[in-house]
Amino acid sequence: MLRYREVRDSINTLFGGLTVITVILLVYVFGSSITWSLTVMYSGEVNFSELLYALTLSIGTAGASSSLALIISIPISYYLARREFRGKKLVQTLLLLPLALPPVALGILLFIFFTKSPLGVLINNYLSVVFDVKGLVIAQFAVILPISIRVLASVFSSLNPSYENLALVLGFNRLQALLKVILPMIRNPLISTYALLFSRALGEFGASVMLAGATRFKTETIPIALYLAFNSGDLWLTSSIILASLLASATLLLIIQSWEGEKVVA
Repeated sequence: MLRYREVRDSINTLFGGLTVITVILLVYVFGSSITWSLTVMYSGEVNFSELLYALTLSIGTAGASSSLALIISIPISYYLARREFRGKKLVQTLLLLPLALPPVALGILLFIFFTKSPLGVLINNYLSVVFDVKGLVIAQFAVILPISIRVLASVFSSLNPSYENLALVLGFNRLQALLKVILPMIRNPLISTYALLFSRALGEFGASVMLAGATRFKTETIPIALYLAFNSGDLWLTSSIILASLLASATLLLIIQSWEGEKVVA
């Protein structure tokens, strides 16, 4: 018994030490970046126009793509969690396949679809997706949709089906049971999922730059603005974007952490 406690205490000490070292390294990395950014900003010429444009566009496109992904993933993930059918594994693999692809590769696939395939060309001619703001929304949507499906499918699977079965007995149809019974029960996980999708869309770069391009004051989101500013040697804009990104990311992560602690009724 004494030996077991010694081993347990040693493991706890090891894990605690690794946690402390990791936190110290992260604080050092972020702290040095913030210090450098503030120094450059203090000594540089203040011009907020490009930063504000990139921030506004990022929030707008991330909000649109996250809302679209959440709305579409709810019925898909609910169906996958509640139904067994032939070929289900294949369907799940196809839906989650973008998770295994590099974002740049996914962006190239989207570019080929909208410029080479008959259906994609028709859509692009009508909506002007390629090298446009709409392309940013579609690229972000393609990246975050499988994330939303995977998270929500797990949430739906954790719910006791007796609640929706009771709703069906009381006269609700399947859609009414989902909207009036199930979704209110998972309100907190839905908010947490949306914040997760928004944060991922806000930082999306690879697929976006392949499909929508990197044009200043047109398709310039925060990651694209950071890429353009760093490549052009604009240290002031680079430092401003770093600080804005850290602030936005920290806020979103705090929201996610605060809602993840809430339990789903099972």
